[in-house]
Amino acid sequence: DGCFREWYKDKVTGEQKIRIVKNVECTKPIRNEIVRQASKGERESAKGLGAFLERCLVLDDGKRGKAEDVVGDRWIKGEIGYKKNEGSTSKQ
Repeated sequence: DGCFREWYKDKVTGEQKIRIVKNVECTKPIRNEIVRQASKGERESAKGLGAFLERCLVLDDGKRGKAEDVVGDRWIKGEIGYKKNEGSTSKQ
């Protein structure tokens, strides 16, 4: 249902209670953070990795990439950030 349950301590009674947290969304795209930390030569691959992770980590399971779809992702296949060079794979 896209909701999370969170344990918290009631400030008045001191009792442990459960709160339903709805509409949870990532506040900072993973892709931006990965690219920010990547060196200049790794940025294209970092963008592909970030896009792949964002696809895999969507909270709504109806919108999340299915296993058979994500294994065909361009980053997984080495099509992003790498170039073919005489039969071997090397970084761009």
